[in-house]
Amino acid sequence: MRCKHCGFETQESFDRCPACGKQQSDPVEPEIAPVVEEPVQQEQAAAPRFNRISVVGFILSCSSLVISFFGLNALVGLICSIVGLSELRFVEERGKGLAVAGVITGIFSLILNVFAIIFLMQLMYTGKLDQFIAGFQA
Repeated sequence: MRCKHCGFETQESFDRCPACGKQQSDPVEPEIAPVVEEPVQQEQAAAPRFNRISVVGFILSCSSLVISFFGLNALVGLICSIVGLSELRFVEERGKGLAVAGVITGIFSLILNVFAIIFLMQLMYTGKLDQFIAGFQA
């Protein structure tokens, strides 16, 4: 006869199984298979959006390196980048890198514009502005 619990071959005269030690007259408890829970797929939260003021500040600061209106767009880009950077402390949005790059680029562009204005003013003061413009037209 086989043991009801472990399946070991025993003699019918044994009241207990020599392998597992359980009584043969005990009711057999069905083995409960461990319940394996399937992992619940969590909905991925959408990535936070970019801070619009930081993006605008970065774009204006970078465009001021190419197209300059006497530093006006560099100044507006610098201000937007600073406002965007300070706003990022209170909202959960992305764009800190853009804001920092906008601040750095805006400052650099403002410095370049100041030097360009000083250079043009010096040319006007010395009377060589006409020669300088004629050099570009030739």
